[in-house]
Amino acid sequence: MKLLLLGPSTRAMAESANRAGYNFYSIDFFGDVDQKLICKNFSLNHDFNVDLTIDNLLDNVSNLDFTHAIYGSGFENSPKIVSKLEKDCQIIGNNVKTLTQVRNWKYFFKTLKKLDISYPKSEIIPIEEAKEIINSDDKFIIKPIKSGGGHSIFDKESNEKNDLEGDVILQEFIEGRPISSLSLGSKNNSFFVGATKQLVGIPGNKFRYIGNVAPLNVPADVIENIQNISKKISDKFNLLGCNGVDFILKKSEPYVTEVNPRIVGSIDVVEPAYNINLIDLHVKICLGELDETEFNVEQSRQFFGKKVLFASNDFNYTIKKQQPFLRDIPHFNERIKGGEPICTIMGCGETSEKCCADLHQKEILIRNELIKK
Repeated sequence: MKLLLLGPSTRAMAESANRAGYNFYSIDFFGDVDQKLICKNFSLNHDFNVDLTIDNLLDNVSNLDFTHAIYGSGFENSPKIVSKLEKDCQIIGNNVKTLTQVRNWKYFFKTLKKLDISYPKSEIIPIEEAKEIINSDDKFIIKPIKSGGGHSIFDKESNEKNDLEGDVILQEFIEGRPISSLSLGSKNNSFFVGATKQLVGIPGNKFRYIGNVAPLNVPADVIENIQNISKKISDKFNLLGCNGVDFILKKSEPYVTEVNPRIVGSIDVVEPAYNINLIDLHVKICLGELDETEFNVEQSRQFFGKKVLFASNDFNYTIKKQQPFLRDIPHFNERIKGGEPICTIMGCGETSEKCCADLHQKEILIRNELIKK
């Protein structure tokens, strides 16, 4: 098997695949310093000098030699691109039919209702109509049809910055904590791995995804409910391999907001928190090579966190000292636009609170050491 990893960022997948001993290489947007050290990597930014889009990722794999591929974030919104990729290799993950169903929002919410799963009231309407509603009612938010990572989500306070066009999702705003679950699906069954707390919010976008802490520190009955909901969704949509479900946890009730039918961004913290190798499990369960009778996870007593640091303005960034807790490290004097990621910080602690405090202290250290020109 000649494995290709592709997505906006593939560093976390590459680290996991490297630990599992796979023969692979990757193509992504940035080709960060530590990514280049893990495997043979191609990046749109450094190697091809083209716009950072999912379409351009596909356009630049034609000369690469691979038999299997694992896609990351963004591809769930582009079934046509996945369909083209399927012609050149075997996809390890969800097929086009599954992606289409999961991202057909009317069908998705209708299915949740049939399954008796709680979710925020949602409807698909033109953007101008949605703007009028949130201007007069702060109980709603606007989400793009091609949703992911909290990009371009707006409420009444940030409505003027909204540059979306066409139809959007008008969704009830649920006050609560953003969380996510992770499951592995086979052709006949699905297995719950665990759940994480999501970290969200940057200046200008309070909904933007910036990291996770695992495991999720909530009562056992809440975890059981999240597990049951995740399994219902996985089984109904025939999700294959690694998949995530995003929730808003209002007190002890989880409301489903979306499904991420691919390798999830929390891989960095899920692996140590549950003592697994996610890429290895993803490959084996998709190819039917996993002994499902022996599948189990062992939850760590420690908490693990990741936090993505974003640029506030356009600068050439350099990190003075390469710390062992840094990931997704930019190249020397690399131009990074405001709102784009600079690097990722990893942390840990005996409690979820101590883990978040560790992330905070490391963020202060790195931001103080950044050279901006």
